[in-house]
Amino acid sequence: MGARVIMIAGFPPPLNGVARSSEAVLEALSQRGVDAQRLSITTDTLGHTKSLRYHAHRFIRCAAVLLELVKLRTPGATVYVAPAAGHGIYYSFVHILWASFLYHNVVLHHHTCQYVSEENWIIRALLRLCGTRLTHIFLSSGMAERFQERYGTVKFLVANNSALVRNEMCETQGSRTASFPDTPLRIGHLSNLCRDKGFFIVADLFERLIEDQQNVELYLAGPALEPRVRERIENLRTAHAGRVFYAGPLYGEEKSAFYRHLDVFVFPTQFRQEAQPHVIYEALAAGTCVLATPRGCIPEMLWGARGATSPTDDAYVEFAICTIADISHQAHDAHNRRAAILESLETEVAEAERQYERLYNLLGAPTRAQI
Repeated sequence: MGARVIMIAGFPPPLNGVARSSEAVLEALSQRGVDAQRLSITTDTLGHTKSLRYHAHRFIRCAAVLLELVKLRTPGATVYVAPAAGHGIYYSFVHILWASFLYHNVVLHHHTCQYVSEENWIIRALLRLCGTRLTHIFLSSGMAERFQERYGTVKFLVANNSALVRNEMCETQGSRTASFPDTPLRIGHLSNLCRDKGFFIVADLFERLIEDQQNVELYLAGPALEPRVRERIENLRTAHAGRVFYAGPLYGEEKSAFYRHLDVFVFPTQFRQEAQPHVIYEALAAGTCVLATPRGCIPEMLWGARGATSPTDDAYVEFAICTIADISHQAHDAHNRRAAILESLETEVAEAERQYERLYNLLGAPTRAQI
């Protein structure tokens, strides 16, 4: 019998960063002949809109996962867990503790920096109770370093999210349109549109740019999660007709085309659980520079032509206004900036693909060369 991996994680739908990563790992393991079992903890409610109904569903899913771990128990099997943050860490604590009791190998793929940036007693308790059975997967070397500074030395690998945008990079080649000096600068924001992800800061930034007589257009995409978001979008479209465009949720080629159409992607996230956002790598894969807040691993993602992070969350609007003005003055160099972004990302993606191969080996899958 081949290797068995039991995956406790969020899977689409809905499609978010963790779900996309988990689905990619499951598909890669299955292609390599591993018996990959999916135990989804996803509910039908997005994590930014938690309610009693949401937690009732999570509790039921948690109990079902505990039972499945007993039913699927196989000698030599590995349990793969994508730990949650916020209140979800309590569910993850139960899953990890139970898995470490039933199985010898438990792999934790960390997709949040909340308990890296802030002390968390549950993580500390898990390390004390299950430390020798746990192997950790971090999104960057900086994330691994900060985790160990806080909790002590652990067994770990790094698996960077940039490995998941190879297809988007291929789509970009030869298909991008660039602005010219006499055309509006196109700034955009794609996310689950809500306060946590910085929507209202984006709206304020755009209106400040208009007040400063900047020739800009605003492009928005993603589901509007809050009534106030939908109201603000309508107000923007009414007040600035012909300059504000809202596409709603986008997927596949439509989403890639959205990024390619932009000159600047703005992502002033305030989300406490932020780690290494997929949307930033998606924008970079389209050759679009990114301006973001310094949350999680984001400062490690943005440098040089790729973009930058604001000094603090509160300084974002002033920082973005100054940076966008500089980019607007250098519109003639847009092609070279795009090329520099893609060149730097190509190097990172190639290394990330090697990192993911090491993860698949850890989980019992042969490398492609061995298949």
